Amino acid sequence: NQVLLAPILAYSRALGAVVKPECRAGRDRRSGYVDLLVDHGGSRVAVEAERSPDRVVKDVAKATAVGADLLLVVVPNARVERAARKRLAAAVGGARRPRIFVLPLGRAVQHLEKCFPLNPASNMAGNKRPGKKSPA
Repeated sequence: NQVLLAPILAYSRALGAVVKPECRAGRDRRSGYVDLLVDHGGSRVAVEAERSPDRVVKDVAKATAVGADLLLVVVPNARVERAARKRLAAAVGGARRPRIFVLPLGRAVQHLEKCFPLNPASNMAGNKRPGKKSPA
């Protein structure tokens, strides 16, 4: 699972987010642990790495227990992504708090970059495009 989590951890730390690996989801050990808990800009993201769809329903319960706004389930490939989404749709239905995203690693990192850009000023209207030199 560390292979799936390492890029998420690195990006979160580059943001300056508070990152808690293996964060306990409840008061006792039976409640389990969230693989990564990321706090940044008033948002809380629970990140779970799963190699199969077997535990995704439990991931939702853990994310809810830690008060996450977003659950990001990082999976190794599109096959596991489809199976996990199917399992979540059957178990969770329409009541979705936290918001749930099941994505392969590359798209998971892209999703974080979109939600939490490293340079928020670059997204503001009127800024120059990257690579465009300003007059000196």
